[in-house]
Amino acid sequence: MCFLLLLVGPFNVSRACLSFLKWIYTFFLRQPKNILDYGSRAIVTGATDGTGKALAFEMARKGLNLVLVDRDFDMLRHVATAINVEVSVAELVMVVFELSRDILEGLCRLQKAIECLDIGILVNNAGVSYAELANVNMEALTDIMRLVFLGMLGKKGFVSIGSRSFVILPLVRCFYGHQRVGVLSWFVNGLSKSLHHEYKNHGVDVQCQVGLYSFSPNEICSFYFFFNFFLLFIIIKIPSLAVTNSRRVCWSIIRAIRYGTTMLTYWRHSIQCFFGNLNLEKFLNAWLLHSARRRRLNYPSR
Repeated sequence: MCFLLLLVGPFNVSRACLSFLKWIYTFFLRQPKNILDYGSRAIVTGATDGTGKALAFEMARKGLNLVLVDRDFDMLRHVATAINVEVSVAELVMVVFELSRDILEGLCRLQKAIECLDIGILVNNAGVSYAELANVNMEALTDIMRLVFLGMLGKKGFVSIGSRSFVILPLVRCFYGHQRVGVLSWFVNGLSKSLHHEYKNHGVDVQCQVGLYSFSPNEICSFYFFFNFFLLFIIIKIPSLAVTNSRRVCWSIIRAIRYGTTMLTYWRHSIQCFFGNLNLEKFLNAWLLHSARRRRLNYPSR
């Protein structure tokens, strides 16, 4: 028995050390792939604020021409102007698409805009947490993928699908938008895995990038994160750790391209998930319920 314990102990310690070294390599040492290998143009949905806007800027800096998709033409024009000021060589196409309604009309506009373009990357960033969940997070996402996917077959292409925080923190789906959010998020994750394995031999990579909470610089953010340290449960207010600036997140998103089918891209989010998977259910539930109730004041259920 003692001999068995002597074997199991070093094995568990070694496994923990290897996991930590893998974490260091994944988030800090691993070199990013060259995204220009897929093509010279990318589509970004939800490109006028938050992570989508930051991604559009970062991809333009990497040398990609962009198709910006959003529901507000004035915001699209503002973002396009800002990108051209910073990256003057970028070619930009703007498509007005209200993903929560008039999906067929929006698809026709998008198809007309990209029919002569060589699309190499599609980033499905647009999404909502409450109203119009099925239309935006599932129907419009799937239709846009189908439209762009057909042009990618037989050549290199990359499709990125974002499913927010719901794959990592299952408890969130109990509060944010009831059970519908959880179902739709699992659908997005499953769809990306299925398409990746089906079409990887055709040169098309599909990846579901899972992120937790991020905010744009103009948003005021306050976040309470539950942290377990030496069996003492302490509530610490850490905005910089828990809710991350979207400009920081987009850099890690691009670094994760072509690595795996479901990826948690940002190192701070991985730390949150580590502590979230500890036995903190009572405290985590309390925070989630409190946070969801506050958000529902602004986003009432339909």
